[in-house]
Amino acid sequence: MGLNFGYANGGMVRTEGTNYINSELWGINPYFTAKYKGFSIMLEYFLQHVSQGSFNGLENATPQGFNATLAYKFETSKFGQIEPVLRVSMIATNGMGFNPVTMGSFSYDPSNASAVYDNAQAIYIGANWYVIPAVKVSVGYEWGEYTGKVNVQAENRTQSNTVRASLQVLF
Repeated sequence: MGLNFGYANGGMVRTEGTNYINSELWGINPYFTAKYKGFSIMLEYFLQHVSQGSFNGLENATPQGFNATLAYKFETSKFGQIEPVLRVSMIATNGMGFNPVTMGSFSYDPSNASAVYDNAQAIYIGANWYVIPAVKVSVGYEWGEYTGKVNVQAENRTQSNTVRASLQVLF
């Protein structure tokens, strides 16, 4: 179990015409991780407060969300360790908004790069392959749904389909 906390006066900067506006922000992030035999679970929640953080810059914003990850690592005789992974995520920005393209996802209409949404939910399913203890290969698919348009450029709802792959080497 753990708890992260952060505060920054001027931690978010946005432009309004030629002026820069600094907003105070704070965040709290409690988390829990447990392992039993080959199973592992990670739960985390985050809550932030951003002064004048709404998309229009007139109101405060209080974004919040969570991640829940479940995995099971098992040994194979030929291929090392394999770990199927399932993650469910959610975010509600309380009027602050975010762009799915900047989140690493490509919506059905990636040409609409200025679309800003208030809410998102995502499901990831994949696997990690530990070739040797110092080499990890990850591959997975993530589906995302974005709702609550914050600006007029956004559709009422959009989705993303993303394939993620990575190679990690411990030196």
